[in-house]
Amino acid sequence: MNFSKQQQESFVRLAMEQAEMSIESGCSPFGVVLVDREGKVLVAARNTVTPETDITQHAEMNLLRVAAEKLGLQKFPECAVFINAASCGMCASALIQAGVRNFYYGAPFEPHTNPAVSYIQLSQYCKEPLNIYEGILGDECKAQIERGRKGK
Repeated sequence: MNFSKQQQESFVRLAMEQAEMSIESGCSPFGVVLVDREGKVLVAARNTVTPETDITQHAEMNLLRVAAEKLGLQKFPECAVFINAASCGMCASALIQAGVRNFYYGAPFEPHTNPAVSYIQLSQYCKEPLNIYEGILGDECKAQIERGRKGK
């Protein structure tokens, strides 16, 4: 899937808007959007994990739940995800399992995550190749995440 630089930045900004809503609600600063091959945004989601809730409520996991319900599908091979940061191992694996092969994100992979597994590392074990595009609005995304972790 080839999206122009302008489209890539626009979709990452939508993910950043989701992350901002997450920050405002006291959750971790992450957001994601699912886009079809024509560039239509199908679903957007944000992180909703708080100390009292399900630890799997990361933005990407929420996206998959909402997309399955809204679209009536469990697999999204003709779609791309745009995220304000590289996904953790759990979320990256879930997106891959859901058939996503096109990943666009801003802030780089954070090696302190557990397990510390990046898209690039996971791609070595995939049956189909992954298309990974990193660093889209990277500095802005990184600054947003740092600010969000400080509590605004």
